[in-house]
Amino acid sequence: MRYRPCPSSALTAPPLPGGALIFSTILFLLVLSPDVFADTLSLETGQGFHHSGKTQALFLRYRMDAPLLFGQKGFYEAAFGAWNGPNRVETVGLARGLRFGFGDTDYFSAQAGLHYITRTTDNLGSLFEFAFRLAVGRAIGAYDLSLGYVHFSNGKYFFGWDGPNYGENFVTVQIGRKF
Repeated sequence: MRYRPCPSSALTAPPLPGGALIFSTILFLLVLSPDVFADTLSLETGQGFHHSGKTQALFLRYRMDAPLLFGQKGFYEAAFGAWNGPNRVETVGLARGLRFGFGDTDYFSAQAGLHYITRTTDNLGSLFEFAFRLAVGRAIGAYDLSLGYVHFSNGKYFFGWDGPNYGENFVTVQIGRKF
């Protein structure tokens, strides 16, 4: 299948109704004092590659601490996101992750979860998808910066489901604010 240019290719992700209000609220929350709330609110954006090469993604993530898992710090995460291009979708999901610290501020994290996407595409053949994220990051005061890899897949090769499963793949940059 040939690539069809998306008219909104200059946008990182499709515009949402009330997007300016949502964006303004997020910026406001990111500048609040860390003593006001708990947990982390993050914005993540990235470029697709492999079968997702002409795609950009944008995710809003809310992370909260979870009990230790396998002796490591853990977290729960709720995410909302979208990507543009010919296989444009919006997604919402939940994940469980582990955070492996090294040094005082640096870490590696890995998470897996289940996401719902708004439509099937040439790359994803089912509405429920597994989502995986690997990242290396650094905590700087109340902020959290990371470089990540995000993969969406329906698990066709493990479960034998019908339909395409090329997956969606993104290299991302994330900035978060601890509350």
